[in-house]
Amino acid sequence: MPELVAIACPDCGKALGPIAYSPDDQGSPPTTVSYATCLRRCEDCGVGFSNARDASCVTKIYRDPTRNVPAPLRGGLLETLGLAMNVRNRENKREKLAFETSEDAATWTVFRYLQNAGLLRLVVEARVRASTRAPADEPALLLWGAPVPAGDVRARAIRTRLGEILCAIGENPDWFSEPDVALDLGLAGIVMIEVKHRSPNDRKDPDYGGWPRYLADTDVFADTATLRRSGHYELARNWRIGCDLAGDRPFTLVNLGPEALFEGVEGERLAEFERCLRTGETRRFRRLSWPVLLDALPKPESWFADYAARLRGGRG
Repeated sequence: MPELVAIACPDCGKALGPIAYSPDDQGSPPTTVSYATCLRRCEDCGVGFSNARDASCVTKIYRDPTRNVPAPLRGGLLETLGLAMNVRNRENKREKLAFETSEDAATWTVFRYLQNAGLLRLVVEARVRASTRAPADEPALLLWGAPVPAGDVRARAIRTRLGEILCAIGENPDWFSEPDVALDLGLAGIVMIEVKHRSPNDRKDPDYGGWPRYLADTDVFADTATLRRSGHYELARNWRIGCDLAGDRPFTLVNLGPEALFEGVEGERLAEFERCLRTGETRRFRRLSWPVLLDALPKPESWFADYAARLRGGRG
């Protein structure tokens, strides 16, 4: 039988492997979908590695998903995941959080740090410029549709309204859309952020069945045919939901990701998408790279500065 090469546990140094495996029809090892499916894992330390044959391409995976974020930010993480809007995806979300490549782990770490440090308003003003009216207070924060912290009254009110909008659009309550980040800025409006770490923006074919739900009964799109061709279904969905959520207040949709997300072919597709939106003084679309966002932070704590440096390099 073929074998996966040994890898040393990063915590205790014990050799994990070599491990024999039964190949699939393509001769590959079993797909790694969680810590429990890692063939190389240290049960003593709760650390495993994906089943890639090339040791240079493995992904570290934790038994306890909270270990994938810095220790000062672990409190409340699992509670927030347990309140995510997409009920049917909560368990999968928890498992994927344990992967060192997790987009959700990066989202939680950055925005929870900003909230704890009282920097959300500063960053919104400096990097998003969502409205001509500056927010008077720190924004209320939702991650994946869940209030952060769970008891925040303003965030809970936005979650309730978001649920009402999703029902009105026709979404299944068990499969609600969940914006990565939503910020309530009071009279300055609503900001929603679609976060990308290592993956490109999600795209769907023009004939994908989900498009009509978000394109019907609304005037927030200028050209729905071209919008479909752009493929940016996830961003289009967020634009519709965010505009409805903001109502008469300003709304800004932010696409946050690595610089490469806004360059080359990806950048051209994104520009095509933006041209299909009805934008103006109160409806805005913003591109924001991780380096530009992180540069807005004044003297971050050393442990977060280390994390931010890895995030800039795409390692999270």
